[in-house]
Amino acid sequence: MELIKKIIDVISSGDWLRIWQWISSIRNWNGVEGWIAGIIGSVAALYFLFILFKKLLDAYIGLTDTWKKAGLPVQLSAAQRDALRRRQQFCRMLRSDLDALNKAENWNDQSFTDLEAEVEVDGSFYVSRIDRLFGRKSRGLRRLPSLIRAIESSSEQWLLLVGEPGSGKSVALRHLAYQLADSGARSSDPGVKIPLYINLKELPPQPPQGPNADWIRSFVLDNIRRNDADTAAYVKEHWEAYLRKGTWFFLFDSFDEIPAVMHAPTGSNAIKEYAEAIRRFLAGMNDCRGIIASREFKGPDSLPWHKLRILTLSGERRERLVNNTFLSPEQKEIVRRYLATNDSLLQTPLFLTLLCRYVKEENRPPPHDHDLLIRHIDRLARRDPDYVKKTHRFTPEEILEGATKLAVLFASNPSLSLSPTHDQISSALLSGRFSGERLNQLLAALVDVKIGRSDVRTASIGDRRFSFAHRRYQEALFVRHLATHPHEISARALLMDLQWREYTVALLQTESSEVIAPLLAEATRLLDELSVGQSISTLPGFGEGLGYYQWGNEIHLLELLQEGFARRPEDVPSTLTAQVGRLLSLRWEKGDFDDRTRVVRLGGLLPQEDLAKYLKFAVEKGTDPLQELAFRRMEFLQEPPPDLKSRFRSRLAVQTLFASTRTELLRIEALAARLPTSINAKSVFQKFLFVRRALAPIMAIARGWAKHIPLKDLKFITTSDSSEKYRNVILFSLLNLSNAAGIALAISAFPLDRQYWTTAVGLVLPGLVIFSLSIVVLKQTFTDPDWPLRLRVFVYTIFSLIWAVMISPYICIFRGLITRNWTLIWIGVGIFALLHVLLYLTDIPALLARRRQRTKLNALRSNEMPAMPLPLQAESLSELDTWMRAQKDVLVPDVAHRRSLSRLILYGLEASKDTPVQEPPLLVYCIKNWPTDDSRNVFSQLQEEAAEVNA
Repeated sequence: MELIKKIIDVISSGDWLRIWQWISSIRNWNGVEGWIAGIIGSVAALYFLFILFKKLLDAYIGLTDTWKKAGLPVQLSAAQRDALRRRQQFCRMLRSDLDALNKAENWNDQSFTDLEAEVEVDGSFYVSRIDRLFGRKSRGLRRLPSLIRAIESSSEQWLLLVGEPGSGKSVALRHLAYQLADSGARSSDPGVKIPLYINLKELPPQPPQGPNADWIRSFVLDNIRRNDADTAAYVKEHWEAYLRKGTWFFLFDSFDEIPAVMHAPTGSNAIKEYAEAIRRFLAGMNDCRGIIASREFKGPDSLPWHKLRILTLSGERRERLVNNTFLSPEQKEIVRRYLATNDSLLQTPLFLTLLCRYVKEENRPPPHDHDLLIRHIDRLARRDPDYVKKTHRFTPEEILEGATKLAVLFASNPSLSLSPTHDQISSALLSGRFSGERLNQLLAALVDVKIGRSDVRTASIGDRRFSFAHRRYQEALFVRHLATHPHEISARALLMDLQWREYTVALLQTESSEVIAPLLAEATRLLDELSVGQSISTLPGFGEGLGYYQWGNEIHLLELLQEGFARRPEDVPSTLTAQVGRLLSLRWEKGDFDDRTRVVRLGGLLPQEDLAKYLKFAVEKGTDPLQELAFRRMEFLQEPPPDLKSRFRSRLAVQTLFASTRTELLRIEALAARLPTSINAKSVFQKFLFVRRALAPIMAIARGWAKHIPLKDLKFITTSDSSEKYRNVILFSLLNLSNAAGIALAISAFPLDRQYWTTAVGLVLPGLVIFSLSIVVLKQTFTDPDWPLRLRVFVYTIFSLIWAVMISPYICIFRGLITRNWTLIWIGVGIFALLHVLLYLTDIPALLARRRQRTKLNALRSNEMPAMPLPLQAESLSELDTWMRAQKDVLVPDVAHRRSLSRLILYGLEASKDTPVQEPPLLVYCIKNWPTDDSRNVFSQLQEEAAEVNA
């Protein structure tokens, strides 16, 4: 015993000199002390060798990649060196083309920082370079600080890049193209990717047979070749060879700006046809990778690709962007003070950059940020009036008038794209003060002042394409036109006609409350009309007087309003909020689970009390998709109630503690980043990640028994933000461990050993006493307040014993090795094997029960005249879950059956326990119970065919 105490004391000291002195003092390596030192040394050596090998391998792979990317010499033949030089020259030309495009937009790649492309990524990826080497993929949601890292780590061949207007999609995509082209210009790696940046808004009219892969291919080749003869020759020569090698990297920008897509209804066949044409084109490109950038509205949602979602700027990243500007310290302070009190639109790089430019030029904050963009356009038009007047014969007022006329033309003419040729614009204008040569002068002036851009200056004047420097410029000009001409398009048309949807969102985001008041009054009237919609009755046998809702135009209207006010919820009038509440509360109370999912998805403008209530349900009892929606909708709660904050923190803490893989942890971190700062989600995640690491050895031992441990039911761990509560978690875990370790030591004290028994009792008694007292003090240990104190103490004592039994074989084996007692070693091995046998035996009753349930289902199916619908004859939700997994198509053959069953189950779960019901058996069970896990499993299966609900 003294020897063990000495060894533990030496090792726990962490003093390497002391450890070395202990090892040097050992004289008999065949004795107990020598054996212990040998075992500890061997384990430590193997561990450090493994870690060292991983680090060296990862460093070698990284060094090799860096060496090649830097263009340092590698062994190549003469032909390979010649091909390398030609490829580097080609990449330099691509880089030059991107420089020209960036200059046209008044943007410099050197000023780009990866903070503008922080992304949330879904899909498969490589956690490390070693995983990439061995092809070991992980899958799930994660958050990365840059688009470049997301692309490099992703193992997906094709991806969608999405984000809200002004989030930097095009900038990020061009920056990615620039980085790839720059790497290709410097790298000596023959397999480096070559970017091909293609702007889809320049697509010509579709062929008579509709868009197809050959048409996309022709457009891509023409788009690449038109800039330079040398570029065209290189592409033509290497096209097929690079296809076979997977060298080309296709970057498609502005899918939502394709003319036919812009003017098509959401989800229409036109959008699907264009998406399918691009998919088929990329599918024929062998292993070449591809990305499509688009706004989520009218994006290629029909493609089964994973998304890279560009996120809004966090507070930390906004501070970094401000620090990267060329503002004086006083001007930076003006920006910071403005951000502290005005946060509605300034979470995107575009608007924050505009704010910094405004402060730099005016040396004062703007009156408000709603018209920040239009003020910027006005400043561009007036920046050098004498030069513009002399060169193009336009005054600033005339430039703004012409730009507005073009913006209105682009918005209202469905035959025009956002990047038409000069001839197409001329044909559409026909006559007026900006026709003929005057039009060409106007377009040149707009390009000169950076309001517009012309992508191909080498083309003839008629073939040159003009577009606004940023799509938001065109939207801002058209929105100002709508604001000054309120009767040109009716409020009802703006709200309900899909053609005007994006402009209406911009109008709600940027204009003052006075300007948008008529629009909101009409929205209130429309919601009132839509709220009288009748529900669809459930099928016969699925409950009298129950129903669900068929959603229609209200989806479009609520999505539009929710997006328009996402950054300015304080400006939503109370009348509109109340009307949204009347519409959605009825569907929440009288609808099925699909209806509730839609309510959460569309309920950002609900009254705060209703939204908090619905989010609480989603977190406690919702399916995984519904819970993720709840995480997203938390941003609409201006001040989440304390109990809801606690629920979210509790869920986040439990998921962090019990995540089984690193991939799952990355998903949880991404979800935590979506929550409002008031929940302190990032801190909760970091602290419980520390607890997880501290308890890693114990949790590794207990992995197979985790479902029997009620730690996830604790409530006190997250009821407060104070650090004392988080220390309670660690204290609780250590007390439980000491209690279990003492009992385990007692179990392993065979044959009887007084010293070991004394030590065991010394550990057990304090553990039991202090642990029991902790339960008394922490009065809300369980989420169920009906649990009496005595029962809490009993249950946790039982689970401490379970911990002890789990740990005991390891202690037996360890003690046997120390004392060379083979009896103890075999006892430990026997207990270990017995525990695993018992673990599998515990599943046998469940397997037999499921088998009986399936047999019962087959017997019921054989009855040609059933007394009630088949699903309702299940005697529990667990039984229904088994049936659904076995024969779902028989139980719910169509949407009507699926939704009718969902409505009945939801009614039963929320009905009073005193409701007098005798049948069907499923309804009786639901009224008497609410088994959260079983109901969640059943609702998940009933929602599998309703993916659009969770979009």
